[in-house]
Amino acid sequence: MNCLYIPQAPETGEFELPAVEMHHALHVLRLRIGDAFAFTNGKGRTGTAELIYADKKRSTAKMLSVLDHAPVLPVIHLGVSLLKTRDRFDFILEKCTEIGVTDIYLLRTQNAERRDMAAEKAEQVLIAAIKQSHRPFLPKLHAVMTAEDLFVESRNFKGQKFICHCRDTALPYVTTSYDPGTSVLIMIGPEGDFSKEEIAAAEENDFRSVKLSETVLRSETAAMSAVLFLHAIYQNIK
Repeated sequence: MNCLYIPQAPETGEFELPAVEMHHALHVLRLRIGDAFAFTNGKGRTGTAELIYADKKRSTAKMLSVLDHAPVLPVIHLGVSLLKTRDRFDFILEKCTEIGVTDIYLLRTQNAERRDMAAEKAEQVLIAAIKQSHRPFLPKLHAVMTAEDLFVESRNFKGQKFICHCRDTALPYVTTSYDPGTSVLIMIGPEGDFSKEEIAAAEENDFRSVKLSETVLRSETAAMSAVLFLHAIYQNIK
């Protein structure tokens, strides 16, 4: 069943579709009066609804079923460096949202070629990903910051903190370092990896240096692998 993003989804009754979702429902999905659709509000509520009215200016649906979800586990905060190619970075946002992350930090690192990104466009990628995967929660997207800014912000983070890099082949694997009973903040660098200065600053702020593989992974592969590994470890203890 096709899924729409309804951020103000009520528990019962009728509601109007947001303009963007109305266009998507009527002109992309070709929904008609009487058709049912799934929805997510990005705040923990999913369910189904039925389209009951539509004209050129507004459309109305009525609630059929509602399910309110407990917070998703494991709690994964992902700090990922901006990449030169927008499509590759969108891939990271999309796939890591589909797999499941709680927060995403956009990082302006020393070796990153891209220095900024439009938050609105990144947010739309996340929304499309939760619609595709029917996820109940939209990750919190943090404004672009430097790696050093994240180190400072993370001082109050209650959980494990990892920085993944390739500058030391003797590093432990994240899969053997992660305690699945805790929240985790994991950082992924750009094409040129984190600088030595960034790694040193991370370790001074209680980040543990880890590796994901014996091979050098592209940034988008590393980000997706890290999130998959953490979820797999968590699922194995449930």
